[in-house]
Amino acid sequence: MANSSYADRHAPDLTTKPCPKCGNPAEECIWVEENVRQGWYCPQCGEFDKAIGRERVCES
Repeated sequence: MANSSYADRHAPDLTTKPCPKCGNPAEECIWVEENVRQGWYCPQCGEFDKAIGRERVCES
């Protein structure tokens, strides 16, 4: 852990998050060419939750 950065130790895992509509896991959608998170898509209900602010930053 001595070589890990502050962000590695304190950044929340944003690969999935609860769907605001149904509560099931929503999966992240990333614009790969720009390495920017667009938001999260719930395959259960089709809801898309747009990423805002710091949520848009993707760690490689």
